[in-house]
Amino acid sequence: MRAHPGRIATHLIVPHELPEDLAGKGEILLDPRGELHHRYGARSACLYVVRPDGYIGFRSQPPDADALRSYFTRIFL
Repeated sequence: MRAHPGRIATHLIVPHELPEDLAGKGEILLDPRGELHHRYGARSACLYVVRPDGYIGFRSQPPDADALRSYFTRIFL
């Protein structure tokens, strides 16, 4: 999130081997047993914001960049 440098850490969680086109694209975590995907109900591509207190602040399935920007605009006012 370029609009909020230093305030947001991004992580990509993939269930299997990392596709080559994603190499070098930031923090990437592998979830080969699907534990995180199962815990968060992620059955297909999705986007979550996990707040520092561990609660889900935002989610969209499929990922919706405009809705995410709107969420951050509201919370960072």
